[in-house]
Amino acid sequence: MKLLIAALFALVATPAHAHARATSEYTSLDDCKTIASSENDPNAEIDFFSSICKGRDGYRVSYDGGDSRSWIGLLAKGDRISESGNSWLSLDEKQGFFPNIAGLKLEWRYHDDVLRALIVRTSGNDPETDEPREHLTVIRVEPKRAGHGCVIAVINARRTDANARARAAADSSLKCN
Repeated sequence: MKLLIAALFALVATPAHAHARATSEYTSLDDCKTIASSENDPNAEIDFFSSICKGRDGYRVSYDGGDSRSWIGLLAKGDRISESGNSWLSLDEKQGFFPNIAGLKLEWRYHDDVLRALIVRTSGNDPETDEPREHLTVIRVEPKRAGHGCVIAVINARRTDANARARAAADSSLKCN
């Protein structure tokens, strides 16, 4: 009886997320529809593109770029698509100068089949040395938030444990501010 009570107490006292099964699904930025592009605009002042890609769980991914930079964003069903760009992901000094999306594979992190985060490879030049650097940027997916999420972690992609660290951040309780 004491063993049964101890087991029930351990079950009740354990945080809910500790029992969550973390899994990943993947999509590609290769599978996109171009909405606008400087290739179709002979008067464009800079190279640019705006595209919509397949996502997961009712989301589409906007993938936009111009002037040696690129961004992604999440679009939910019913969100308006703009030819001038749809991306909300703010790549800042953590990614370096001329931040951009450096990988074509997106990792979608789930807890018990509930979408929690998105992991994407980003790059930019170090502001002091101008050397290129790469990161795994972790985006918390929050459906009710404007833009449907925020950056919660930026992991140095050159670390041997970068993937594990990015997944740990994605699986953590870190939230958007």
